[in-house]
Amino acid sequence: MSEHISVPKHELERIINVLRYGAHPHPSPHADYLATLLKQPAQAPDELEQCDTKRLNFMLQGHRKVIVERLPHDNLAIYVVAGFMGDRRYPAVRYSGDWEQGSAVDLEIKREAIDAALTGEGGAV
Repeated sequence: MSEHISVPKHELERIINVLRYGAHPHPSPHADYLATLLKQPAQAPDELEQCDTKRLNFMLQGHRKVIVERLPHDNLAIYVVAGFMGDRRYPAVRYSGDWEQGSAVDLEIKREAIDAALTGEGGAV
């Protein structure tokens, strides 16, 4: 897993100068590495971030929320409802297995449910 941070260009230049010309008797090799990073063109957000942004925008429109409904025999139905009173329900995604709120599986299944709502037409409940 990689984490991305944003650092203003002038701050990165300052750090490079400190590493090269600071109180060290020899320039730090990290300065050259950071300088090569600074020369690279800025990268566009990756596809997952774009998909998540699209999902978030969809969920924020029309009072939508993800519902996890427990069914018999340890099965779950995960679906999106829309409207203040949840008067529109989108197609459900079925899941059976261990479920832990906030886990990677939980997030992935909820993403699938949102994707199903994006592509499907919701009907009245």
